Amino acid sequence: MMKKVIILSFLFMTLIAHSQTKPFSPLVTLNEVNGDTVVVKWASEFNLLPTNIPSKNTTAFRAIFSANENGNLKVVHIKKGVYNLDDSVYPNGIKDFKIVAEKGVVLNITTDEPIVDSRLNSGGISNLYIENLTFSSSYSGTTNENNNPALFFVGATPIKNITFKDVSWTAPSGCITGFKSANETIYKSESIHFINNKWFDISQMAIEFINHVEPTVSRYNDIKVLGGSINNIGLHGTNGIGISFSGRGENNAVKNVIFNNIPVTAIENIGSWNTTYSGNVFQTNVERPILITNTNQKRNIRIENNIDVEQELDGNGMEFTNIDGLIMSGNTFYTGIYFNNVVNVTVTDDIWVSDVYGTLFIDGKSGEFDFNNVTIENNSEGNPAIITNNDSIGRVDFKNGYIKYNGPKFTHTGKGTGTINIKNSVTKEGENTAVVENP
Repeated sequence: MMKKVIILSFLFMTLIAHSQTKPFSPLVTLNEVNGDTVVVKWASEFNLLPTNIPSKNTTAFRAIFSANENGNLKVVHIKKGVYNLDDSVYPNGIKDFKIVAEKGVVLNITTDEPIVDSRLNSGGISNLYIENLTFSSSYSGTTNENNNPALFFVGATPIKNITFKDVSWTAPSGCITGFKSANETIYKSESIHFINNKWFDISQMAIEFINHVEPTVSRYNDIKVLGGSINNIGLHGTNGIGISFSGRGENNAVKNVIFNNIPVTAIENIGSWNTTYSGNVFQTNVERPILITNTNQKRNIRIENNIDVEQELDGNGMEFTNIDGLIMSGNTFYTGIYFNNVVNVTVTDDIWVSDVYGTLFIDGKSGEFDFNNVTIENNSEGNPAIITNNDSIGRVDFKNGYIKYNGPKFTHTGKGTGTINIKNSVTKEGENTAVVENP
């Protein structure tokens, strides 16, 4: 009988020990990466502590990255607290690495340097997941804007599969961007996803991807900004831009993001193809919701279900230039839209309201426009609702829509006659309403 009791007790203790190895354990996570047992360590084991001076935390943070690069660490947890650093960590072969923080973890850089900077090593970053962190800069000195520092800076090395989930970014002083990618020659930045991130009080831009060397080669691909918010951008410097895709990229998207207090442009595209902007809200003091410009051609852009809450700023209007293939649907914009050298355009169920010179302004070698159930309103006295400005403009059909104007309904400012065909649409000037055919 005694032997049975001993055996049962042993089995019971074994079951308890086994139950303590479930995934939520702070020490061991099963099947976390590639089906292997993964040892999870606390950052404090590397001497990353809120009580440290910045130089000690810099050394500790570098040790954490080195442990992954050497194959000894896959998951690290960080306890709540503010961790000051005085220099960058330089990743060189990060692979299959998860950094998971308790809520309230802040990594704060006290100098004019990135927190993470991949530009000095060629080992790259592959499969990096970061959750709950706040990247912060408390540097208050003068920043050289031409150096374009960022809290997280990648470039000159292969970057693939980085996910930032519930991450916050703030850098109110100097001239600092949140996240920046500058792969422009040999390498690419691919599959970088920002899920429910928050950027607030940023002295430069929230996100910037650049590829200015080879306009025919796409070097930032599958960039997704999904949910979250961008607030109070461009506090210093000249680039008060929320998200910038600059130079050739492909298959990128900004969806369901709330923008507030953007002094220049909320979303800038000067080279990204096959790109979607949908469900975004341009809420308060957004000078220009979307800008798609530059001499480089862009193809296949979708702008869907965005809402531009009427702005306090006067606004410069949105500009779309050099696009082949543009679909707009279900948007509300309180600004004029200027099209220059844009072809193959379909606009459905949009509302555009402004008091600028031409709520709809078509210029250059634009053409093959199909407007269906679109509202165009111009509320300024004397300004036309619609302008065509070049005799090279091709077909423009406006059907089943509504045009309100206080000046001319339609003006062609170039030589000859206009090329717009307005059919089955209601036009309104003052209290007079009429259905017009080909005015």
